[in-house]
Amino acid sequence: MGIDIYVGNACHNTSSSKTGAWSLIAVKDGKEVMRECGTAIGTTAPRMTLTAITKAQDWIAQYGMVKSDIVIYSSDKVAIDTINDFYPKRLNDGTVSKMKNVDLIQRIIDVKNRCENRQAFVWLRKELNQFSELASQIAEKAIAQMN
Repeated sequence: MGIDIYVGNACHNTSSSKTGAWSLIAVKDGKEVMRECGTAIGTTAPRMTLTAITKAQDWIAQYGMVKSDIVIYSSDKVAIDTINDFYPKRLNDGTVSKMKNVDLIQRIIDVKNRCENRQAFVWLRKELNQFSELASQIAEKAIAQMN
């Protein structure tokens, strides 16, 4: 049995800084089994998505689900494309150091490569899935509570 994880982000500009939030919802057999969220100051939406993915990977390891196939969905196409396409291309041409958020991207790829399970990162329009939309709403609520 596999686990689907839906990640969301929110990022708002204020006069002094960017505030952001991330969220994740884990789903097994069509039922929510876990949700989590967090916030940060001085961040970007892609960084919040990548943070949510690292938190999802931490949760997978913490609860011994390393043999379950995992699909992580996000409506942040840039973050998903970066993990799946841009990072490997930059790694091959030696320009990884010029990428933004390379610390999180490298961590995600390293964890994925060390796991026994299959981890896939998939772009999904949030309005097409109830859990994806809910993950975005959770992030929005978290950031609203910051302000």
